[in-house]
Amino acid sequence: VASLLDKLHSTRQHLHQMWHVRKLKLDQCFQLRLFEQDAEKMFDWISHNKELFLQSHTEIGRGYQHAVELQTQHNHFAMNSMNAYVNINRIMSVASRLAEASHYASTQIKQISTQLDLDWKSFAAALDERSTILAMSSVFHQKSEQ
Repeated sequence: VASLLDKLHSTRQHLHQMWHVRKLKLDQCFQLRLFEQDAEKMFDWISHNKELFLQSHTEIGRGYQHAVELQTQHNHFAMNSMNAYVNINRIMSVASRLAEASHYASTQIKQISTQLDLDWKSFAAALDERSTILAMSSVFHQKSEQ
């Protein structure tokens, strides 16, 4: 009876350890899924807004006043886009926390976060380029009207 109780106790302990390991894995799966969903939303946002931006923001103005109006509209769009950057930074910090915590999918998490960072930098570069073009257009029209 004592031997059976010892065996039962060790089996119970082993079962508890296995449950704990599986629960940790399930928690990591849940964290990964949330991370992937957040990243996917940001990929979609960047893709949609970059396409919209590249298609609809091509004009540089027909005169100084028009160029200034376009510049104001662009600055408003750029500021709204920076709100998305806050979300991207949050996702990137979650990715680094998961990777540092020895997540089982840390390689996949790093790949997703790297791609998200590259996509954002590409979008931000397009915004900066547009800002520069509009500033030059504004100066050109101002000088030409003078």
